[in-house]
Amino acid sequence: MSGADGVQVIIGMESLIVSVVSLSNGIVYIIDAVLDNGDLPPPVPILEVISHSEVLTFFYDQLIQGGLANILNGTGNFTVFAPTDQAAPKLESTLGISIGDAISGSILKLHVAEDVIPFSELEQLQSIDTMGGTIQVTITFRVYM
Repeated sequence: MSGADGVQVIIGMESLIVSVVSLSNGIVYIIDAVLDNGDLPPPVPILEVISHSEVLTFFYDQLIQGGLANILNGTGNFTVFAPTDQAAPKLESTLGISIGDAISGSILKLHVAEDVIPFSELEQLQSIDTMGGTIQVTITFRVYM
């Protein structure tokens, strides 16, 4: 069996942390919330969901300052790779990039693809075309015993 830990799924305005476990006869999504069978609210723009997240405040601020907020608040099909607040310090320490450079440069745009990429398709992709250029990707699944 295999799975991917730490997948964040948004259903309505509810954010769920999910472990995905593939088994011989199906897939189990382990979530940290209870789903209800009532009517879900209508879909909301990506920016609205990001703005309500307690762990994406840095990314939300960068979207506003970097001019991508209006794009993500409008119509279109996007996939967003939203770095958490814990990822922000890695700009300087790992990549040697100042926060100002991240906003004004293409670093922010590397986190937005102008297409919907379902999670199920990420595993097969070797690269993703983003607003900031093409990025190489490798998806690694953890094995549970």
